[in-house]
Amino acid sequence: MQRICAYCSDGYRFVSDVLYTNRHQLYGTAGSWFILDIVFYANGLFSGQVTASMGFGKTPKQESIAALILNLISLPGYICTILMVDRISLKQLQLMSFFMTAFFFVLLAILQPYLIQVPVLYVMVYGCTFFFQNFGANPTTYIIPSVVYSTAHRATCHGVSAAAGKLGALIGAQTMLYLFGAFCSNDSCDDDQDSRTDINRGLQVTFSVCAFLAIVGGAWTKFMLVDHKAIVKNGKGDFETDMTASLLSPVA
Repeated sequence: MQRICAYCSDGYRFVSDVLYTNRHQLYGTAGSWFILDIVFYANGLFSGQVTASMGFGKTPKQESIAALILNLISLPGYICTILMVDRISLKQLQLMSFFMTAFFFVLLAILQPYLIQVPVLYVMVYGCTFFFQNFGANPTTYIIPSVVYSTAHRATCHGVSAAAGKLGALIGAQTMLYLFGAFCSNDSCDDDQDSRTDINRGLQVTFSVCAFLAIVGGAWTKFMLVDHKAIVKNGKGDFETDMTASLLSPVA
């Protein structure tokens, strides 16, 4: 029992030292992953409800078409990341991703009364938010913690960053439907004209909040995240140089 307690004590001391030593980098990697997953998982989990509220997805066939359109738009984002990840810094790629995501959410919030009249265009613009999350922030929040920390600290710091992301996903999943139905009477959005107006207002609020969070994510990336290209190899460990290899590794 004493050996077990000593082992736990040493493990706790090691983790504490790792977190304190890398605290500034953790602010950047964990914080940006946290912010991204609020937006990414909230929209990913409830994209069906969102597209149905856009007037595109009221039948199973329309739901399938809407899901296909979103996937066809978002999937190339990963491909673009693979093509660009060795050409520009991960920080710049993530920064671009957050601000382009914010741009399209702002478009959705402002132009929502007009886009609702053209459901296919509405879904395509909505799909662009997924494209730019996949073209940058979604992969880079995973890759950056694997390249900015020394080998001895990498697993611990990457795990803490990932945990922050999952916390953001939990918050996004819990708040998305609340924002979505915030203006519906008795928390019930029926398919009548009054409820349609309430749903549209809820969508505008949801898109506005997502745009704000994406802007915060961009600002956080700009001022809090360490650029991996600026890190000089020192005696504490080595760093990856092939970003594509890290990108293609399995994601949990």
